[in-house]
Amino acid sequence: MKKQRIFMILLRLAIIGNALSLLENIAIADDNLLTNGDFENASSNWHSTWTPMESGWICTQTAARSGNYGAWVYTAANSTSEAFSYFYQDISASSGEVFTASAYIQTPAPSQWVDWAPSSYACVRLAFLSSTPSTLVYYDSTQLTTADTPYGSLYSVTTPPAPEGTVAVRFICYLYEPAGNVKQSVVNFDDCTLEKIIVQQPQLSVNPVSLGFGNDITTLSFNIKNSGSGTLSWNITKNCDWFNISSTSGTTTTETDTITVTVNRSGLNMLNYNGSIAITSNNGDKSVDVFMETTPATAIPTQPALVTTNGYELMLKRRLPNGALDIARPYIIKGAAWSPSSIGTISAYYSRRAAFGDWYRLDIQLLKEMNANTVYVFLDFGTDVTMIATAKAILDYCYQNGIMVVMTADENGSDNTANIPQVVNTFKNHPAILMWALGNEWNLWRPDRPKYYNHYDTLVEAANAMQSNALLIKSLDNNHPVASILGEINYPTQTEVNDIVNSICTAVDVWGANIYRGHEFYMLFTEWKNMSTKPLFLSEFGTDAFHTTSWWPPIGYEDETMQADYVHRQCLDLSEELSAKNSSKVCLGGTVFEFNDEWLKCGTGEPDVHDNDGYETTWNPIAHPDGFANEEWFGIVSVDRERRESYYVLKNDFGSTAFTLQNRLPMPWLMLLLLE
Repeated sequence: MKKQRIFMILLRLAIIGNALSLLENIAIADDNLLTNGDFENASSNWHSTWTPMESGWICTQTAARSGNYGAWVYTAANSTSEAFSYFYQDISASSGEVFTASAYIQTPAPSQWVDWAPSSYACVRLAFLSSTPSTLVYYDSTQLTTADTPYGSLYSVTTPPAPEGTVAVRFICYLYEPAGNVKQSVVNFDDCTLEKIIVQQPQLSVNPVSLGFGNDITTLSFNIKNSGSGTLSWNITKNCDWFNISSTSGTTTTETDTITVTVNRSGLNMLNYNGSIAITSNNGDKSVDVFMETTPATAIPTQPALVTTNGYELMLKRRLPNGALDIARPYIIKGAAWSPSSIGTISAYYSRRAAFGDWYRLDIQLLKEMNANTVYVFLDFGTDVTMIATAKAILDYCYQNGIMVVMTADENGSDNTANIPQVVNTFKNHPAILMWALGNEWNLWRPDRPKYYNHYDTLVEAANAMQSNALLIKSLDNNHPVASILGEINYPTQTEVNDIVNSICTAVDVWGANIYRGHEFYMLFTEWKNMSTKPLFLSEFGTDAFHTTSWWPPIGYEDETMQADYVHRQCLDLSEELSAKNSSKVCLGGTVFEFNDEWLKCGTGEPDVHDNDGYETTWNPIAHPDGFANEEWFGIVSVDRERRESYYVLKNDFGSTAFTLQNRLPMPWLMLLLLE
């Protein structure tokens, strides 16, 4: 009997792509891990949650399949809103562990107290939890979707190995009813089981998956881990001669193997080099991209680019490597909001600034490869003596790789007026500076953030402060425009924003807006043209890569395709509104939010945990595909710089003719070669 159960589990693993080649590699580690899985002790050891309040569950004899009791679960009656009801137990678990779960489910016969709303479903769900706890990923059994279905079938689910960061597995008996129907759905559960499976199955894990050496680092490393069990055997090959690898083969069980990569720039005559490392194993293959540059023969110019506005156009005179100015050309902003972060980066400004120094060599290479030409940074790179050398090295690297910088001058958009002259005077003559930015969604109000980051009680006060800050920048630098970053352009009302733009903040040259209206921008550009004669750029657009299926707490799974589709459709809309291609259009382009995930943003504030928390977009249910913004999942690359599908979508879109001027200028690094 036990071998038969193991064989059925093996078949389920095969369906999800995790079958083992030998039966001896799999076994049941425990009998039922659940306490009171048959409900004979009423609701003891079970926890529950539901919405709305009319939903719920009880233990009752009428729900029993065996013994005296079973679970009677129900959604809200006479409500057209979305409803769910579930109860659960949490069991300790670790990464790499595999579980199988089952329960008998029935929909009782219709009666005065029993109904079933169309498209409702019930299932067994297994969710892996982090320490916060947040759901890392979950898996569902097949669903019971029909009314009047008596007990008979066993509904079961077997998971792949638990992801890194797992501390518990949650067994869930789940009932869901979609919005739009006043019926109440009722389902029964009984005889629930949860068992751990011993799977002697290695799994290759590599981190990070890209290395950026810049033009100054000679040695970096990546780690190989076995995130499964058993023994992982691996081999490494490279496709270039200009770097060496410390080990090319090995075996890994529970330890971490560190692979050192050393580059040799001697005798190289190009500026940019890209290579690849292939790691193959007995369960999984990975690759690591290697980016390296040599020192340019021509020094970085010490004079700025000249940037002006012409109607709705942004006109850029690039500073060439020989110090001369190129002719003025219309500029298309295509890039990313860039706030580099590592696992462990905290929200303090010193930590976030330090992350620029940690990541710029790799991030700028990935951005260049994505056909981006601009980064918008919420925080300057640092102006004190301990950071200035790194800050200028970052700007130099941006210039060498054709990346212009929209730099926030008032420190995180927080109206730090004292920070403005320090930033502007320190960086205004660097040829990579495109614009200065002030504020960030400063017209929006939340209980935790009155206008302009806790400084002003009214919008007019905040607008007057913005005007003063814009004038301050203009008194220090007349070579670059000043941009102000709004939230929605019709909040609180279009009339109020119109007054800000046209009557109060007249010193602002370019307006940025963080726009989340859905998979397109709808009437945004028409609304702006009716409001202003100044250019607009999308300082934030996009969506997160986590598909939230229910809250609270937020539960769901990573969905790269969902994010990529949303971003692509937004790019298609944006490409039709570029002023550089049609001077009657109002938009300069946009910077997707955001380049990389930031684990510091929500949850319990633990910067080493990838939380699923965020907020429901009640103000606009279609702002994101699932109506929920998961704050730590907006990156087009992960915190470890694993590229998501949206990265490749942007690479194709930004590189297409829709985002390209026919007379575009060669990248500065290419001009360096031409001038040598």
